Amino acid sequence: MSLAAALDPEQNILTSLGFQNSSEDFLQSVQRKLQAAGLQPLREVLTGKEYDPAANVGIAVCVVDVGQTVFQLGQGLLAINAASLNCITGPNVSDVDKQACSVAVSYAIAGIVWAVSFATDAISQCAGTLNLQAACATDLSVNLGAWAFLSSSISAMVLNCPAGECNCDELSHCHSSRIHPAEPMDVQKLAPNPVLEREASTLDIIEEIKQKHKDEDIRNALKATCFFDVGHAAFWAARVGTSITQATLDCTEENFASAGEAGKVSCTVDVSGVIGAAAFLGSTIALTVAGCPAALDKDVSNTLCAGAIIDTVGVTAYLAQSFSSVGSTCHQLSQHV
Repeated sequence: MSLAAALDPEQNILTSLGFQNSSEDFLQSVQRKLQAAGLQPLREVLTGKEYDPAANVGIAVCVVDVGQTVFQLGQGLLAINAASLNCITGPNVSDVDKQACSVAVSYAIAGIVWAVSFATDAISQCAGTLNLQAACATDLSVNLGAWAFLSSSISAMVLNCPAGECNCDELSHCHSSRIHPAEPMDVQKLAPNPVLEREASTLDIIEEIKQKHKDEDIRNALKATCFFDVGHAAFWAARVGTSITQATLDCTEENFASAGEAGKVSCTVDVSGVIGAAAFLGSTIALTVAGCPAALDKDVSNTLCAGAIIDTVGVTAYLAQSFSSVGSTCHQLSQHV
């Protein structure tokens, strides 16, 4: 026996509320009453609204976009800080310093541009509607950011991937010293001078203090970088999941039949997104291993080299995705103008 029948066996309450007797289905009666009152959402809930996986994926992508906007912006700002430390001027600037400066500047540009792309994509995803202007802007910013990332990843490969064998214990020792030491004969010709020695000692102490402060700033920056790398890795993992789900929805015969060429383009974009997100997840994990506190005092050039190579693969996939998507969204937008 149902609860309604137990509480109202003669249906007096239902009749007084305007519902018909048991000869008509109770749910249909409720549906008509709600429809007459204009309560569309409640009626849809009662009638068991059909599950829409695409809408749920959109909500998940919205969350991922917002999270990646924050973490990508943080990484971009940290890259700007790294550029301020690595981009030095002077007559004795080595090729390694120039390469490190190039990597930092490229990563800073790419980080800021990609933060903008995640933010513009969030506008469409979080609103739950297709915004062609935002979608086109997202694709263009992803394209620009991908080129900047490609430049930085290639520079990082040149910087961290050794071209040949190095017999030195540390990478810094493999490069020639900026200041050539004086020859023994020159040292012997110099007469001892207590005043000069005391001044030199004071200058050494000052330089040592400056170096300690600089090392501490670098260490704090690396700790902050570790935090953002770990957080961003989690969101890249989430994006892999959402991209796979989107691909399973778009890459079907039913979608191809109903959407035609647009469905095939969507499938191509989704597959490229899966490859790119998976590659960036791998590179972010590599950067996390290289940059977190446990590895701050170790030579992690091999790990950074691997991360740069994986970055290059991921950027290539995102370039393919952005070109395919730009042809769809921006072309469609031009037809509406």
